[in-house]
Amino acid sequence: PASSSAPPAAVPLHDPNRDGALLLSSAGDVFPGKIGRATVAVVVDPFVGTSLRPHQREGVKFMYECVMGLRRDVTRGAPYTGCLLAHEMGMGKTLQVIALLWTLLKQSPVAGRPPVVKKAVIVCPASLVGNWGNEIKKWLGKTRLEPLLVEGGDKDAKQLFQDWALPHQKRWTVLITSYETLRTYSGAVAKGGVDLMICDEAHRLKNAKGDTQTVAGLRSLRCERRVLLSGTPIQNDLGEFFAVMDFACPGLLLGGDLSKFKRVFSGPVERSRDKNASDEERTVGAARSEQLGKMTETFVHRAKAD
Repeated sequence: PASSSAPPAAVPLHDPNRDGALLLSSAGDVFPGKIGRATVAVVVDPFVGTSLRPHQREGVKFMYECVMGLRRDVTRGAPYTGCLLAHEMGMGKTLQVIALLWTLLKQSPVAGRPPVVKKAVIVCPASLVGNWGNEIKKWLGKTRLEPLLVEGGDKDAKQLFQDWALPHQKRWTVLITSYETLRTYSGAVAKGGVDLMICDEAHRLKNAKGDTQTVAGLRSLRCERRVLLSGTPIQNDLGEFFAVMDFACPGLLLGGDLSKFKRVFSGPVERSRDKNASDEERTVGAARSEQLGKMTETFVHRAKAD
């Protein structure tokens, strides 16, 4: 019979109808670029998903939609694949990233295709490298995922990065390293191909003039899916905010033109905050601040500790 030659129905890796399931996308959803139309639901593994609190579930879904290109710029409708998770300290940003990472390492929205992410890099201050490794072990157990941790003073750093980048290396899918170490060895890491980049304490990228070597090192990985994490409010300093958002979503803010951004946004907003500002300056500053919020809110998720 004809039906016997039909391909088997695509079955999601985890049951989307299970009580408490966290569904990130459904069959039929349309993704930009090579992914195209989804044929299977993507659901967070309940092993980690059941630990997520409501704001964390929202955060994971937000990050997934951003890195998969499902969220679009409100002014031009262009998809970007980066975001800023701006949750205050203690709100479990690390767990949210682990849930996202584990999902993308194991699943694709198109049945029969390899997972979305083959290799991921987590970049953080040197003091947090070990902590990230411990958190992965805590939430995923010892056997599901073995990350490669490379700390700054590691004399074998270059060799470890080269080993990680080998095309057929399957032992470590996730690399965790510090900003300083990556800056030195970004060329070796880039050879491995990076499908997802997580930048913890992203306000480190805040200076618009930038620690240009660090930012250049990160950009050289040529990874379009970027998740930036910050527990400190950065909207107050618009130069910092520009630097962070332009790294997460290059070109989102006035095509990445810093001088134009200063003229249109940071200048008027800063003038409006001056105690001697005129009524007109206050009005213009408030309007520009609101406009900037609308331009970026699609790619920023905020949460405050109670």
